[in-house]
Amino acid sequence: EVQAMFDTSRRLFERPDDEKCAQLARWTADTNRGYVPMWAQGINPKRAPDMHDGFVVKSPSVFDNDLRGTPAGFDQAVSAFWDKLELAARRFSVACAVALGLPSSD
Repeated sequence: EVQAMFDTSRRLFERPDDEKCAQLARWTADTNRGYVPMWAQGINPKRAPDMHDGFVVKSPSVFDNDLRGTPAGFDQAVSAFWDKLELAARRFSVACAVALGLPSSD
């Protein structure tokens, strides 16, 4: 799942910028999903915008991500990768709870 996500992401981001801007759903503050072009965001307003582009997705089981224009297999890779991330997050949460000596919910 992880390698498939890297492979399809590479195919997405190696496209020309004008093609990505024309074909991909653009990120909006309202949805916080979609394609973010190079130089479009910056955390520090006193500095130049960030020199990267990105594609923001949310949990496929909860949100309807607009994946139009993405490479073939991108939607399957996102879903499989998200499942893997959720499992890792659950395991990490359990490890933190054990380390803190919190009572079990069993």
